[in-house]
Amino acid sequence: MNIRNIILIHFLLLISVNISAQSMSQREVTALLERTDRNNAPEEYESYMIMRNYKLDGNMVENETHCYRKGDFIAVIFTSPAIQQGQVFLRNEDDMWMYLPRSRKLTRIGAKDQSAGGEASNTDILRLDLVDDYNASYLGQEMVDGVMCYKLELTAKNRTIAYDRVLYWISVDRELPVKREYYALSGMKIKTMGIIAYSPDLYSEYFYLQKSL
Repeated sequence: MNIRNIILIHFLLLISVNISAQSMSQREVTALLERTDRNNAPEEYESYMIMRNYKLDGNMVENETHCYRKGDFIAVIFTSPAIQQGQVFLRNEDDMWMYLPRSRKLTRIGAKDQSAGGEASNTDILRLDLVDDYNASYLGQEMVDGVMCYKLELTAKNRTIAYDRVLYWISVDRELPVKREYYALSGMKIKTMGIIAYSPDLYSEYFYLQKSL
């Protein structure tokens, strides 16, 4: 085999690898989203979570929570700041409630509401399986903060879902969330969520929510 043929074979192999990296069938992208959901929030787990909410004026509010999940039942208990300590957010299938310790009242809440304050909606806290709410399309791969990611576009399956469109970056190596951008039906970007770190000792996640202009 001469040098010309060897170079041609290498060139064709490079093209094949590049096409493979840039394409994914609908079944494959749905399976990727489902795996990421499970990696991010298994069917049964306990975790600590820190949320940092950045306002347009530069102020930051931090919330710490203790989270439990068993199937479709999810409980999120706020441990700080002091003004929210003891607040509990509950979800059983499609029903959501908020418990306020001072009034000892259990109140039904909506998916699109921001009952916890800050930029986090009740959906951000309690609806963890995106594959149930969105149809996913594969947009390719991009680097985000030094992490190679799959980039997906998620479109809501119906109008009851909190966000009409989400751009979603998932790490290639671990298939975990790296970044999400949330959009309204008008196309306006509502906010950005970024995952800062995961702790392997006790399932934990640290992320920020930043409101868009």
